[in-house]
Amino acid sequence: MQMRKPIKKRIKKYRKKESNKVLIFTCLVLLAVTVLTVGMLLQSPSAAAQTNSNGPKLIDSGSTIGYDTYAYGNFKYEWRTYEYNNQHFIIQGTLYLQDEGRTVKQTQDVKKFSDETVVILAIPKWTGKNNYETVTTNWGYYTVTDYYWNVLRPRMVIRGPYGL
Repeated sequence: MQMRKPIKKRIKKYRKKESNKVLIFTCLVLLAVTVLTVGMLLQSPSAAAQTNSNGPKLIDSGSTIGYDTYAYGNFKYEWRTYEYNNQHFIIQGTLYLQDEGRTVKQTQDVKKFSDETVVILAIPKWTGKNNYETVTTNWGYYTVTDYYWNVLRPRMVIRGPYGL
């Protein structure tokens, strides 16, 4: 007749098998959580990931001439647009007021303010004094870059800086 092992040895062997299963299961769960976390971090856009590594990128430049009936008369406007990311760009413009014989340089910082609005900071005003900041609708465009190409730029081409 076969002798059975003492009960203590059987319990010890059973516990060892169970603790190995729990350890393996815990390791698998931790590995899965780590893989999911790394995957989400790699896919989420951060401010650093959206900014060009070499600084802002020139995306547009141009000039236009026109006549401002309200204040300045004949003018020439030249601009360069630099994109930091699709939610932030800067327009560096130079306004030549031909009738007054003076030049005004301005920087306009355009950023996404909310899902439906954009904030524009102009330094200085076209008068050459003070600064101004305005919050305006993004006209349904998701990115500020799309807003630039479809709203701001066409206005600049037609009315110079007065279209902004």
